[in-house]
Amino acid sequence: MPSVNPYLELLKEELLDKCCTINPTINKLRKLQHADFKTIASILDQTLDANEDIPFAVKRDKGTTLSVSTLERIFKYGYLPNKRDKRVTRTLDILSLFIDYSDWDSFVQEKNTSFKQGNSIEGMLVDIVTKANQAEFEAYRKLPKIETAELLKYRTESGSGYLRIYNVLVQHSKKGWTIGNEGNPSGFTQQKVWIESMSNDKAVVKSQEYWYLRWFEIPTQLYRYIYNEENEQTKTLELIDGEWKVSSVFYPSPRNSVHITHVVFAYLPKSIQKFAQALIMKLTSK
Repeated sequence: MPSVNPYLELLKEELLDKCCTINPTINKLRKLQHADFKTIASILDQTLDANEDIPFAVKRDKGTTLSVSTLERIFKYGYLPNKRDKRVTRTLDILSLFIDYSDWDSFVQEKNTSFKQGNSIEGMLVDIVTKANQAEFEAYRKLPKIETAELLKYRTESGSGYLRIYNVLVQHSKKGWTIGNEGNPSGFTQQKVWIESMSNDKAVVKSQEYWYLRWFEIPTQLYRYIYNEENEQTKTLELIDGEWKVSSVFYPSPRNSVHITHVVFAYLPKSIQKFAQALIMKLTSK
């Protein structure tokens, strides 16, 4: 699992935005090269040294320079804030000063306040992912009636993360499938959630999840399909009109899920499997 600090991701984005404004040869849309980091290091030193709003005592204590290797480590190889390491604290303070914050702590506090009334960014995004999953599960429980109001609180209406679920709801409603029948053992667990990357208006969040959905067919009063999958999911969240919502979700195709009729047929002699399949198709088509 990658170790990514969402505040550092935001800091990096704002730093690159300012550097691109000062020197347009830096293109943050492509992979940064060694020469780019040399340019960024020079911009940092010159800008901070010339900034008269930064007290001399701060410049003396924190410094105004960062090495090219430090910048490369931050952008290319991962870099986690650690208050017990004074070198790390100094580096983060210098980067924060460059984008007009007094220090790293002030930057984090400002981001928490602007994103969700002082709550941590990590907690906010995890909460949205959790509520989006719960809304999906409850929508399946309410089938064959299709209800989407709760889903749309946490997912964008035009995003694939919502449209995929809506398609499942429509198809299963037509077949009379649900997981809301009495005694249905369906459920899901959200085992881990972590932030892979983040900008001011977009975040990529990964989660380790297990879903067990035992689909029950109301017309025949039989269980028809078992979705039984544990996987890693990649969710893209976007900030739209001041609210974070899931716009897209990616996860691998089912590997362990089965149609229950297939399981039954597997234990029948081959000589009568076709007859059994034809009989069930006839019964369920009525």
